[in-house]
Amino acid sequence: MKRPAIALGLGLCLAGTAYAQGPDAEPETDAQAGLDLPVKTTLSSQFRMLAVVDEDPANDQLLLYGLRVRGEVFKGGTVFLGAGLRQLFVAEPDESGVDLQDTQVGFAWKTPVSFGADAKLSLTQEASVFLPTSRTSRVQDLYLAPQVRLGFAFEPVAGLTVAGGPRFRYRFHEFAERAGRSGGMNTQLDTGLSAGIDYAILDSKTYGRVGVGVGAGTNYVRKYDSRESYESDASDQGVWYQQYDWEAHVGYGYSVFDLGVSVEQGGNVLRDGVVNTFFVHRDETQLAFTLSASL
Repeated sequence: MKRPAIALGLGLCLAGTAYAQGPDAEPETDAQAGLDLPVKTTLSSQFRMLAVVDEDPANDQLLLYGLRVRGEVFKGGTVFLGAGLRQLFVAEPDESGVDLQDTQVGFAWKTPVSFGADAKLSLTQEASVFLPTSRTSRVQDLYLAPQVRLGFAFEPVAGLTVAGGPRFRYRFHEFAERAGRSGGMNTQLDTGLSAGIDYAILDSKTYGRVGVGVGAGTNYVRKYDSRESYESDASDQGVWYQQYDWEAHVGYGYSVFDLGVSVEQGGNVLRDGVVNTFFVHRDETQLAFTLSASL
């Protein structure tokens, strides 16, 4: 029998400013925040739930809390630290519903490119490492997971931004196989590509900022090789999985605060051995509500 987890209340997590993003998301830009501090801090909270609510909705709801701090070491070059908490509304007996997320430490270097009066291009090179502070990573005996990410943000006209780029992450585990008879193999590496378009409907110092956008991506995950010679979902030689995702969002920002709402869908490309993707899926499509502040 599961029991309800203790609620933390309104908190702050690693999420985007106008919509729900992953832990790799960039914090609020300096121009938007309107501040000139040597260290920038982004605090945010995100509530996630299935778009179609089950009979027991607490099973499909969670809160994310987090903190992201970055400081400029030279023009265009910044170091950053990201940490967070995840709170489930349902937990196993004798277990807390609150857990740390993996901590990310890294360096990013941005290079602006000018195309004239209006068009702008920004290139980003980022190297970081994820440390095993989450319960899942500790159980899987993860040592660390270095990641390299390249990105671009192109603004052909004022208010319209096209962004995207690839990333690559390798995971160093003590053991290739997880504990238990059906533990399966640990993830060795994951790499992917994502892209999105954002449009600023309103950008006013008096009334705030309103924006909309869409994004999509694909990700490839490779499991560690097994010493077993047979093929199965739990034990195989060099298993690869392809995943996909898309999202649409709308956001409002005023001063250092941002509020975003998004709908997101993601899953495996192969299901039961055949290509079977869904634009929406009852058990996968989620809604995310994000509140953040950049100081």
